[in-house]
Amino acid sequence: MILLTTASSLIEVVTGSGVSSINVQASFVDLSGAGTIQTPGQLNTLITTATTTTVVASPAASVQRALKNLCIFNSDPSNSCSINITHTDGTHAVEIFNYTLLPDESIYWSEGRGFYVLTSAGSLKSGMTGPTGPTGATGSQGVTGPTGATGSRGVTGPTGAITISDETGTPALGDSNIASGDATLASGTATITLTGAAVFAGTNYVVQVTRTSAPGGTGLGVLYYTISSGSVFVIDSTDSTDSTSTVSWTAIGF
Repeated sequence: MILLTTASSLIEVVTGSGVSSINVQASFVDLSGAGTIQTPGQLNTLITTATTTTVVASPAASVQRALKNLCIFNSDPSNSCSINITHTDGTHAVEIFNYTLLPDESIYWSEGRGFYVLTSAGSLKSGMTGPTGPTGATGSQGVTGPTGATGSRGVTGPTGAITISDETGTPALGDSNIASGDATLASGTATITLTGAAVFAGTNYVVQVTRTSAPGGTGLGVLYYTISSGSVFVIDSTDSTDSTSTVSWTAIGF
């Protein structure tokens, strides 16, 4: 959760340009009486200029305010707007999320899930870099191939599968379980196979890929991924000669 624990704590939204308009809805709970009394609250805000706007106000004295959900929607049909979300304790203002909203896109924060973005069609936006999730449990060692790709704790050949076993249980549609690991490209590709409790129930998950070494091959290839099923996805580089780059990946269900 995101907490406001002093009478000068705030959550603010900094808009980079004027649009019509940025719609903000915040839902929170005020905790008092040593946490035994919970009082729900909400605040709706419309923003039409480039400015700094308080979207969750400070709690009263001896009250702690806990944010539950935050939605920021760009209803402008043609203009984008940069959004910077900050948390201040009255002395230090820190940035907790920054994104440029396209027309009809929404930023969401929800307790237990964190920040994510929905497209104008209402689907989860993929391909954006979010915070790194926790590392899953160590999988068994993969089969060694001639130029094998690096597994979490072993060396895996191009045809070998990286095995990840997640302690959090089998992910189902609608949850946010996470699996992660490392791989080395072979001829510009690496196939990742999830097994056991790390297998997702369907293809409702996204993959964050980060290069962790100097690019191999003849140039700087662009990394991308293709989801085949709930247990298999492929990481590729646009440079098919790359057989040395190492990457880390995190698969996140939704």
